Amino acid sequence: MKWFCKFETAPDVGLAISIGEQLYRLAAVEPYVTKHGRASSVLVWDTVCPDCKEPFQAKSGLKCKYINRRCEKDKSPLKRVVPHVKKKDIRILALNKKRNKTRMLIARKLLENAEKIRKANEEK
Repeated sequence: MKWFCKFETAPDVGLAISIGEQLYRLAAVEPYVTKHGRASSVLVWDTVCPDCKEPFQAKSGLKCKYINRRCEKDKSPLKRVVPHVKKKDIRILALNKKRNKTRMLIARKLLENAEKIRKANEEK
C-alpha cells in the first residue's frame, strides 16, 4: 500500500502533495511528544473540501497512509471522493524544482487554495 506521506524528519513548510485533483500544502509543523516520550511532529495541511469547496486543515503524522479528504461538515467515512483516485496517483510536488508548465499550473491552484483558506480564517 502506498503512503500519503512518509518522512523521516519534518519537511519544509510549503511542500505540496496532490491526490488526484485535491492539493495539500504543508502549512505548519507542530511539535509532538509520543506516549513513549519521543519527540515527533504533527503536520498541518491546507486543502479544499471536494464536496463543498470550502478550505479546511487536515493533520497527519510524519508517516501516514490516509488523510482526511473532506471537511468536518461533509465527512463521510468509507465513501469515496468522486472521481476516485488510486493510491498510485499520489504525487509529491516540489515547488522549488524545475518550473515546467504543469507545475506552474499546480502551483497557481495551490496558491489560490491557500488564499481561500487565509480569507476563511480571517472571517472566523
